[in-house]
Amino acid sequence: MSTVLPQPIRPYRDRPLLLAREAEVAAELVVVDEQQRRLAVRYAELRDELESLHAVLWPTTPGYEHRKTRRPPLPGPTHAPPPRPDAVPVRGRALRRAVLQILRNARAPIRLGDVHRMLHLTGHRLTSENPVKQLADALAYEERKGRVRRVARGTYELV
Repeated sequence: MSTVLPQPIRPYRDRPLLLAREAEVAAELVVVDEQQRRLAVRYAELRDELESLHAVLWPTTPGYEHRKTRRPPLPGPTHAPPPRPDAVPVRGRALRRAVLQILRNARAPIRLGDVHRMLHLTGHRLTSENPVKQLADALAYEERKGRVRRVARGTYELV
């Protein structure tokens, strides 16, 4: 949602107005970012609990009564929402910078699926047909450079 100014902007005369609006937008972005971080933590907690409940209800260990039935998919929303229509396609250096920013904001180890989700929520779109592999390749590059550390399979943290 952009604000439409009543008259054309003159760069030098209207500079104080533009600086004030820039400060307002930056302050609002900080608030939204804090809310998004809190929601991401809560989402991860609920997703982990849902996965553990699903594993108890539909065990994969042979010998249980559900061994001859198909295991239903995990209920709930898809792990990564669809990208916004105006999402910015990222790859290469831009993708690695965006992922490093997500890891910096997370301040904890984060899984590839959650990184993918956060990319979509921040207005980015992956260009590959296999987006999680694209993320894994980007993070493998960053790991070789010593900027991230692989904590577990598909889980990374900032060094």
